[in-house]
Amino acid sequence: MSPRSLDAEFNSLVAELAMSSHGSAKLGEVKKFLDKELKGTANRESFLLPKLLQEAVVWEDVKDSVWKSENAQKENKFPFLQGDVVGTRIVMRLGEAETSQKHGIWLVLAPDCDCVRSSFIRVAPVFPVYSGSKSTEANQRFGHSLKLSTLKAFPLPKLPSDTEDGLRGYFADLEEPFYIEQGSAPIATPYASMTVTGWHLLNAIIQEKETRAVNMEEAVAIRSINVGLH
Repeated sequence: MSPRSLDAEFNSLVAELAMSSHGSAKLGEVKKFLDKELKGTANRESFLLPKLLQEAVVWEDVKDSVWKSENAQKENKFPFLQGDVVGTRIVMRLGEAETSQKHGIWLVLAPDCDCVRSSFIRVAPVFPVYSGSKSTEANQRFGHSLKLSTLKAFPLPKLPSDTEDGLRGYFADLEEPFYIEQGSAPIATPYASMTVTGWHLLNAIIQEKETRAVNMEEAVAIRSINVGLH
């Protein structure tokens, strides 16, 4: 293949990559569906929340089905997965000691492999939402999260063990980074895991939040300004 053909094929691949590497190209369509087809918070709540979580996935229960060799099982032994809701108070916040957290429920944001190998696993605090008091900040943030219209929060249903009256569900606050140190990960208790649907939606929100280009044309222009000058 000639150098020109190589360049053309490579540039075509990068152009296709660009459609999804700066945010999720399909997330907008999901948002439109939730806004158009499911009017009102109550309808979105009853439709979306049951699709997001399942019983906690435990390494001991799945290792034989996923990894055939004992070495592969040991190499991939996970304390929890991306999208798991876990309970622990041994969490690090920038500028604070590891053991100073009063909060106890967290959503795991780090990729699955990071839960096994990373020194620090990113998590987000999870807050409950109750019936009534619709003007409260928690209820407002919960409502926005159910539309997937905010990159600051992600909705969660009640956990499998929840029995508290008036509890509608939760939202994870995605704004401030918190971390579980790898050595403290086995102490955390997995309460629930994402379904495949929930996992895809969470990943889309994370990608949109972390890598989106607010103005693609402007961003490309900035990075192209010195092209050909060197």
